[in-house]
Amino acid sequence: MVVFNFLWHGLLLESQYMATINLWRPQDQMGAFFPWVMAFTLAIGFVLTFLFTRHYEAKGIGDGVRFGFYTGLLVGLLQAGIYPYLANPALLGLA
Repeated sequence: MVVFNFLWHGLLLESQYMATINLWRPQDQMGAFFPWVMAFTLAIGFVLTFLFTRHYEAKGIGDGVRFGFYTGLLVGLLQAGIYPYLANPALLGLA
């Protein structure tokens, strides 16, 4: 998750964030939140691992595909739910 977020937000969407720089915290304030971001990322990893192990049925790759689909659906719905509260342009939200 850390590598994906770095590649997606740090590299691929960097130009979108720079175009909307007035909407974000200053860079010096962002560093103060890094320990919290890492703590939440680890917590999410542990929770997802726990959920997978509780619902693993030894049916092959289908277990992982189903888990990934439902996890992605949940995360997507959560992100879509907070989007109206953010002052982001539609293009950034779609990305």
